[in-house]
Amino acid sequence: MKSEELNSIDFKSQLEDCYEDVKPYLEAELEKLRKRLIALPDNASEGDKLAAVQHCVEALNILSNTFDDDENIDGGIDTDEREILCENIYQMGSIVGLDADTDYVDEWREW
Repeated sequence: MKSEELNSIDFKSQLEDCYEDVKPYLEAELEKLRKRLIALPDNASEGDKLAAVQHCVEALNILSNTFDDDENIDGGIDTDEREILCENIYQMGSIVGLDADTDYVDEWREW
């Protein structure tokens, strides 16, 4: 059930309006989070779920800094990308039982 819901999220179409140069990186990080959440046992603690999200958000922080520093990359994590990333992360978190109202992504997000 959890894996079916998580696998039904289409990152590629949701990232369609993002900068072409950053799109594959963002999609890859969202996919890694999906796989981590699927791999968690059904009785995983909230801490384990949040740790998976934290890992993703911190990886996106590193990417954001890389995008900002690399003159060969056109674009970065701007408003559209931020909204899409947060929406997808919270959607996946909700599927595994995390409460989006706690704004947990903002605890680690630098982008």
